Amino acid sequence: MLTEDDDLIRAQDIPERMQLATSSLSQSSTLSLHQNLTEADLDDAAMWVTVRLSPRKTRDFFSPDGPYNMYREPLVMAVTYTLRFLFVQEFEVPYVWTHKRDYISYFNPQEMRTRVQLISLAELWRIYSLGQKYRSLADRRNTLALSYTRLGVEDEYFEQTIRPKIDSVEVVTDATEWLTMKYKLKKQDAFDFQFHDDEDQAETRKRKTPSRISAYEVAKKSIVSKLADVRNCRSTFMHIFIFYQGFGIKPHEVVYNFVAQENVHFVDDQELNPIAFAEQFTDPDATVAQTPEEVLRRARMILATELGKDPLLRQAIRDLFKTDALISVLPTERGMAKIDDHHPYFVSITMSSSRSYFHLSPQQNFKYLHHKSITQMMDTPQFLHILAAEAELLVTVSMFLTNDAKSKFERRLNDAFASDRYSDTARAWNEERSRVIQETLEQHLIPVGIKWAREWLREEVEDTLAAHCGNVLREVFFNVLPL
Repeated sequence: MLTEDDDLIRAQDIPERMQLATSSLSQSSTLSLHQNLTEADLDDAAMWVTVRLSPRKTRDFFSPDGPYNMYREPLVMAVTYTLRFLFVQEFEVPYVWTHKRDYISYFNPQEMRTRVQLISLAELWRIYSLGQKYRSLADRRNTLALSYTRLGVEDEYFEQTIRPKIDSVEVVTDATEWLTMKYKLKKQDAFDFQFHDDEDQAETRKRKTPSRISAYEVAKKSIVSKLADVRNCRSTFMHIFIFYQGFGIKPHEVVYNFVAQENVHFVDDQELNPIAFAEQFTDPDATVAQTPEEVLRRARMILATELGKDPLLRQAIRDLFKTDALISVLPTERGMAKIDDHHPYFVSITMSSSRSYFHLSPQQNFKYLHHKSITQMMDTPQFLHILAAEAELLVTVSMFLTNDAKSKFERRLNDAFASDRYSDTARAWNEERSRVIQETLEQHLIPVGIKWAREWLREEVEDTLAAHCGNVLREVFFNVLPL
């Protein structure tokens, strides 16, 4: 018996598999109401997809000494045609592979018999998967742009630096969180403002805003904001005077210096040392105990929070975890007893690099795992077993950066934040800036990197495992074909 969704699926004249692929993003569990890519989106989508096809593809086609460097432009054109077939005309991958293969190949005009296959069948499926991710990214970017427009602000740092580098869903989320933090009060005004005679709006139900506020928001509205009145500034935020006169540089300027790997913006040094400077901000109310050290701590917390929320710094720490993360595993008390020599988690299944099958390897046990590189876990399902064991409370998993990678990252941030003067006061302020960097790393950036790296590695291992299973199934299928 046909349902209403079945009639709509039939009326759209799009393969049902393609509609169901993104149905989870719509209100209906069986019907996808996504927006197709437009011709204007194809150029950006093609570049975004091409560089993510595979490391081998990037090395062979885009490296100066790559064997197929001469075909990089035809490859981008072939990806563009593929995206047009899949997400504009909405053909399926098997149809493109069978009937549109000339569009994904290169022909030499001088010798038409010379044909170079630019995209394989497996890469066609990869393009289809990446195209769906890009379509989701495009929708999220449009939503972010609409939210920014509704704020009614002009943020040069967001428009010129952050927005051009939004190339992943994670960066969209970070940018949204950053805008919410910076313009929270203005956002509330923008969405809650209404006139007294708007009867229809008054009758609509309002969503209750959270009553809890963070320590960061409390510090932004603390007694130190009184100094803003001394400078005839309308801002009521604590950090205005601290930033300009104390630490001498804004958070986004620190990020500018970090990304550029040189000091584009310089620190305005303070004449007073940190303690003497902070004494000006102590609360005159005797009932509130607030020492200069406490004022400095809260100022460091504000700076560390705003640096830790910056989308560019978060992306930098994610890139660092992708290449330099280490993983260690220790058994719990329960795991010590349950994981023995015959336990499945002691002898793991690994994938052969030369053939599409699995074999047991006693060397791949993870009851005790010490500082294994994240790059060494990409081609084995070991991490999936580790996560399963962690879910069963048999092991504890820790992920962290190598000492060299963490030290280099911290040193770059310190260089972007520090003053280059040699006075005692400058050294004292540099020590405070160093504490800000340490707090930024430990309280914000590293936890973000760990959380993302776990999910990223899980998805990569699952994709690799699925590809190997597909290869095994393909070999079995071809072996049983009739002669």
